[in-house]
Order: sequence, then C-alpha cells, then structure tokens
Amino acid sequence: KIYQARISRLTQTDRSLQMNVSALQQANKILETRMTLVNNSLVRANVNLDTVVSFLALTRRNLEMTESMVQTLRTNFFALNSELSRTKAHSAVLEGNLTSTWNYLRPLIN
Repeated sequence: KIYQARISRLTQTDRSLQMNVSALQQANKILETRMTLVNNSLVRANVNLDTVVSFLALTRRNLEMTESMVQTLRTNFFALNSELSRTKAHSAVLEGNLTSTWNYLRPLIN
C-alpha cells in the first residue's frame, strides 16, 4: 500500500509536470510569435529611421543651397541698388543737359 500511494503521488506529480511543460511550451510559442512581431516592427522602424535620416540630410543640403541663394540674391540686390543710384545720377545729368539744350535751342527756333 505504501508503494501504491507513492506511485499514485508520483503519477500525479508526473501529470502535473507534463501539464506545466505543455503550458510552458504554449507560452513559449506565444512569446516567439510576439518576438517575431516585435522584431518585424523594429525592422520597419529602422527602415523608417533610415528614411528620416536621409530626408534630414537632403533637407540640410537644401537649406545650405537656399542660404547660398539668399547670399547671392543679397549681393545682386546691393549691386542693383548701386546701379539704380548711378542710373538716377545719370538721369539727372541728362535732364540737366536736355534743359540746357532746350534753353539754348528755344530762342533759335522762335
């Protein structure tokens, strides 16, 4: 009887251990699936980060080009402003010359 009681307890323990092993195997499969999903998400996130880094590098180059263009535009603006001042001065001289010429010619025409 003692041996039968021990065998019965060992059998129950064996069944319990088998159920625990089965539950652990199922939990392991679930964890493997979740890890695969997380890994896939990390791969996508890494691709997205690479895209963002590339986009930021492109944006930086565009900003540098824009800054260069702004400098060129500023230089051209100052050159045009200077040219406008010279043109105004020449226009004033021409106006004076035309007035003088007109004042000289008017008595001759009349």
